[in-house]
Amino acid sequence: MSHIDQHLQANEQVLHRGHLNGAVFISPCLLLLLGFAVLALDGDVGVILLLAGLVGLLSGFIRYKTSEFVVTNKRVILKTGLIRKTTVEIAINKVGGSTVDPGDCEKGF
Repeated sequence: MSHIDQHLQANEQVLHRGHLNGAVFISPCLLLLLGFAVLALDGDVGVILLLAGLVGLLSGFIRYKTSEFVVTNKRVILKTGLIRKTTVEIAINKVGGSTVDPGDCEKGF
């Protein structure tokens, strides 16, 4: 059961769940590919790039799995973080409108 599910109010129903875009994995994957390419030319630099890519993948995975975005019949709730959790709640009647403007890289996902 998610953090948000545990903190729903009485008669509150989840209407939509969202998550981070998979774009959080693009940079670490590119670092890994570059690391493998450079590994054949210069072992030390290649290993450093591989380690940086692995750390980036782990960081992105943690951000991806610990971020929750939920719209209920009463609120919009955003929760991020593993150790230091940050929660933002907005009453649904206070939301006048929203705009989503994805970047160029995010449009493909």
